[in-house]
Amino acid sequence: MRIKIENNEAVSPVVGVMLMLVVTIIIAAVVSSFAGGLASEQKKAPTITVDVRLYANYDWSDQGNMNKNPPEIWFEHIGGGESVPTSELMIITYYVVPSTGGEVFKHTVDGSLDPTNDVNNDNPGNIGNPWLNDMSKGSMGTWGTKFGQFVWSSGDVMEARGYTQMESVLGIDLDPPDEGGDQYEFGKGSVVEVKILHKPSGQYIYQNKVIAI
Repeated sequence: MRIKIENNEAVSPVVGVMLMLVVTIIIAAVVSSFAGGLASEQKKAPTITVDVRLYANYDWSDQGNMNKNPPEIWFEHIGGGESVPTSELMIITYYVVPSTGGEVFKHTVDGSLDPTNDVNNDNPGNIGNPWLNDMSKGSMGTWGTKFGQFVWSSGDVMEARGYTQMESVLGIDLDPPDEGGDQYEFGKGSVVEVKILHKPSGQYIYQNKVIAI
């Protein structure tokens, strides 16, 4: 009687390699699908041209304010480009106090927070400034003109006017010198780095150092 002996020693390594290849292919497919899903969910940053102007002492004399020239900042959506909801934006400012040689004040205004009227509130990231300077949408402070409530379109100007409003955008005390507000040395020639972040895409639609005039 003949006994047939089969040699299966080479089968197990081959099967093992094949299983490893299958697992690797499956993992790669899952990772690729996940990455593709993230890419499709992430919004693109809007195409927009922005001009930011910073005034240390804005001249309001033509409006009857002869005695005070408070600071002001403008954010203008220059012609063309896309409209963008301000609820999707975050304004980030950096100010260095000149005499300290490096003390940096960083402040954020987050359009996704519910705007309020009080500077000393639980949501310091947005008290409604900068507001939309468009009387057709309402006067300053009314619903729909506060940062986070309106869509910023071509030709629109957002602004913060006066000491209190500017403080809510820059995050530093800007009271007049006669009221003890000169400790941060803000004035003509001061430099503020301004960034505007489009939060859904995680990209900046504006970033530049702005010099106060």
